[in-house]
Amino acid sequence: MDFGYEESVEGWKQGFSFIKENDAEWDLKELTSFPSKEQEWMAIIWAAPVIKGKAPMNGHLFFDTFKPDNDTGWKLVRSYIETNIPFEHVNETLLKGGVRK
Repeated sequence: MDFGYEESVEGWKQGFSFIKENDAEWDLKELTSFPSKEQEWMAIIWAAPVIKGKAPMNGHLFFDTFKPDNDTGWKLVRSYIETNIPFEHVNETLLKGGVRK
């Protein structure tokens, strides 16, 4: 799915509400970041909930694009999300050199 700023903010609000309600925490990993256009950067982030200390089996890959913002430093421009991805697939890609930091 491809989301704009408002949809992305709402999605993260829902995600953090879920974490709070389930006394969980996030397993977040920045996989890479790079300039995508003039004045824009893309970050690829793995995010999965850790509930009651159980390591996540599946998570979400966020392909988020940011641009500099005078007020906050960076502003989210758009977000693309692949959901329910096993982290082992992410690890395999990293080991094969598919995504570099």
